[in-house]
Amino acid sequence: MRIIRLLFLMFSFCPLILNATHLIGGEVVYTCLGGNQYEIKVIIYRDCGPTNTNGTGFDGEGVITIYNANNNEVFVLQHGVAEEEFVVDEFTDECLTLPPDLCVEKGTFTVIANLPNNGQGYKVVYQRCCRNEQVVNIDEPQDFGSSLVALIPPISGPACNNSPSFDSFPPLALCLGSDVSVSQSASDVDGDSLVYSLVSPFHGSSNFDPTGTYPPPYDQLPWADGYSEEYPMDSNPVLSIDSNSGLITGTPTQEGFYVIGIKVEEYRNGVYLGEILRDFRFLVVDCEIATAAVPIADVYCDGLDVVFDNQSENAFDYFWDFGDLTSETDNSTENSPIYVYPDSGTYTVTLIANPGSFCTDTSLVTFSLYPNVYPSFSLPPTDCEEGALYDFEGSGIIPEDGDFTWDFGVNAVTQFSNEISPQNISFTSDGTQQISFTVSYLDCEETFEKDFLISTNDLTSISSTAYELCEPQLVTLTPTISTTSNLIYDWDLGNGESSNVANPVVSYEPGVYDVSLSVLNTETGCESSISEETWISVYPQPEVVFQSSILSGCEPLLVNFTSQSTNTDDYQWTVNGQIVGSVENLTYTFDEGDYDVVLTASNDYFCSQDDVFSAEIISLPVVNADFELTYECNEDLEITINDNSESYTDLSWDFGNGEEPTSGLLSSFSYAEEGDYTIVLTASNPAACNTLNTYTSSIAVPAPPVVDFSTLPVADCEVGLVQYQNLSFVSSYDDVLSWSWDFGDGSTSSEFASSHEYVDQGQYNVSLTLETELGCDAFLADNISVGFLQKPQASFTYTIDSCSRKVTFMNQSELSDSYIWDLNGLASDEVNPSMFFEVGNSYAINLIASNEFCSDELSLEIDYSAENYYENVYVPNVITPNGDFINDQFFIPGLNECESAILRIYNRWGDEVYYSIDPNSEPWTGVNYSNELLEGVYFFILELKYMSITGDVSIFR
Repeated sequence: MRIIRLLFLMFSFCPLILNATHLIGGEVVYTCLGGNQYEIKVIIYRDCGPTNTNGTGFDGEGVITIYNANNNEVFVLQHGVAEEEFVVDEFTDECLTLPPDLCVEKGTFTVIANLPNNGQGYKVVYQRCCRNEQVVNIDEPQDFGSSLVALIPPISGPACNNSPSFDSFPPLALCLGSDVSVSQSASDVDGDSLVYSLVSPFHGSSNFDPTGTYPPPYDQLPWADGYSEEYPMDSNPVLSIDSNSGLITGTPTQEGFYVIGIKVEEYRNGVYLGEILRDFRFLVVDCEIATAAVPIADVYCDGLDVVFDNQSENAFDYFWDFGDLTSETDNSTENSPIYVYPDSGTYTVTLIANPGSFCTDTSLVTFSLYPNVYPSFSLPPTDCEEGALYDFEGSGIIPEDGDFTWDFGVNAVTQFSNEISPQNISFTSDGTQQISFTVSYLDCEETFEKDFLISTNDLTSISSTAYELCEPQLVTLTPTISTTSNLIYDWDLGNGESSNVANPVVSYEPGVYDVSLSVLNTETGCESSISEETWISVYPQPEVVFQSSILSGCEPLLVNFTSQSTNTDDYQWTVNGQIVGSVENLTYTFDEGDYDVVLTASNDYFCSQDDVFSAEIISLPVVNADFELTYECNEDLEITINDNSESYTDLSWDFGNGEEPTSGLLSSFSYAEEGDYTIVLTASNPAACNTLNTYTSSIAVPAPPVVDFSTLPVADCEVGLVQYQNLSFVSSYDDVLSWSWDFGDGSTSSEFASSHEYVDQGQYNVSLTLETELGCDAFLADNISVGFLQKPQASFTYTIDSCSRKVTFMNQSELSDSYIWDLNGLASDEVNPSMFFEVGNSYAINLIASNEFCSDELSLEIDYSAENYYENVYVPNVITPNGDFINDQFFIPGLNECESAILRIYNRWGDEVYYSIDPNSEPWTGVNYSNELLEGVYFFILELKYMSITGDVSIFR
């Protein structure tokens, strides 16, 4: 029975690793109860799964804070335990399974507040920390909390306002790469118009005080690189919200957690009332779409019973149609059904996974079905004769009108045959031959194979690891055979012994030997044999021995070696592995030490042996004079001697100072004066191989250095500058390695002669240290008094009369009594000079302030361009002429009284609707000759003396 494996694949996403704190999102809404009473609800969504690592739940108690329009705290409302419920996700894709550990719980805090009408309105605020640390679109999200804000407008009529309320919570997860269509609409019981937008959520409490509160305004969350209000999520098309319907669309392109803010503004008759903000977190996951596949061959030749092996993944229901057109019941709903077809033929099989559901997938496969074909044959018995002929007969389950192909292998005289029972088949070589019999019928083809052992002469030759050898060398005998199994060996080793192993190892006495082998193949019954005469020759070994003469004396020591070997013809001598001669008797010169002397002798049969002699060559002592000198600076000019001489009986020292030599073992010597000296040591021993030996060494002996310094007068106005003069002494027999100044205020220098600028006046302990190449050092410290000259500080400010353009400079210099001004090329020595500027130019101003000793300079570049001249002019872009006396007029702050300004305003068709030569005395109020203009955008031209300003202004009523 052939098993058809049908693979129906349905993939789900790989769950993300969630490492987070508890806060997911929330919003604040309110309902007007009448009589200044409001029901305020704070809705919080928290992580209730294992990713809430600190197990934070809803607060058992907390506060909701009410602020007025000036952000002053007016009420603090205590809330109690939240009303809790688990969020059941309304998922965007039926084929997606949420991560099993994903858990979101909704908590609602409700309070009743009495908020009297204050004419300004209120801000309702709830603050909490902290967010999930894996949020990708916020920098350091675990450090930021949330400020949920709702705006309550002032009461302007008999009824108070109700905030909008969101109709549903967004789905907890979105599919990567799938189009998003998420409604975030809200309802307003007052029937107000609602406008939706994506915004940056507000930051709230922190890790240090998770429930702490503070007044508005609130910072927005810091977007990570690449993210913003306009691009809060990796998406293409970009995630956006319809301002009228609240429908969010886009296609996510990257997995992860994303924090998004949705603002809902309410308008009544075109007038803004208030707003609420939803702060929430999306999870984007990889939702792979379910697929079905049937890995099945085109043709099957194993009968009519077919088992279908269903390998679908993530499917829960199936429908099979087996494509049997002769039956109306050729279907099944089993997972892996069996179907018996009525006859061979071509069939199309259909598998539907999850039929009737949104997550359905269909796979169709067409294949041909034929009867069984099973060829077979039996092997003929092996014939041990050369050129034997064999007959073969095909059998098994084979159609009479099928096609037959025999393949007897490349060693067959006739390799191929199309007969069902070919005869007289012969082979050119022994060994295992692979025989195959193939039967083809319709589109089916089956092959049957067997190995056939051909054996006529299994044994072809024998070999040995050596044919001429010296005793007692071992040899290994090896047969060359065509097969290695089912064999019996019979060796005649020629020395009266036999062996039945395949590769015997033999030890022969000196002589000549004949060897033979017989091999019996127990599988085929064939036997073969080989004999080799005078095949192995074994020769005797020589006897090698030698003696040596004396082994002690003064090196180099001459030693004679005499060979006493027998049955030898050739000689080779080695000393410590080095070949030193090929004579029978060796003479060799040694130094003191240990040696291995080897004599290798061989005979005419190239057999060789060794004799080894280990010798210890002992030499008489050798006198060696040796010493080391060191000098460390000292007043006595004393040197230190380390004597390393060997094998001496007497020592004589010549210290190179012109005095008589000194005898004996010395450890030190003092010179009368500094200098370079050469010292000679003579060591002697009358009983040594050498009676005398000398050693010479030189040394410099400098006098110790002396440090001294003084200060020099400074004819400069640099405050606190002191110049130091180095008066130190260093011997000519030594060189300075380093100088080190310490100026007493934490500053240092490594220069020979140095200067230093002090910050403060006073007494300083100054020191100088030197080190020399020969290791000498010296130190001196002295107290230095430092006083300062007074240096001026140049400084000035200026004022500009915008009407007259007169510039007045105010001199604010210190410690000075004379001044030189350069006013853009004009010179002045006044204390506070003045000049006139022209608009559009830049002016370079320079001041030099001086006293009796010093001066200081300050330069300034003043840009008097038209843009800077009018930098305080501000043209508004919105007026609201609705009679509330707030922003009812188009007033332009910053215009000078002396400015002759002309203002023109045009509608969208280019019609002039306003003209004035004094726009601030008679500001525009959104009318055209007393006719109230429609809301919309208008364009203005403001002509000033030195430039023109253009732009647009909007009317809102």
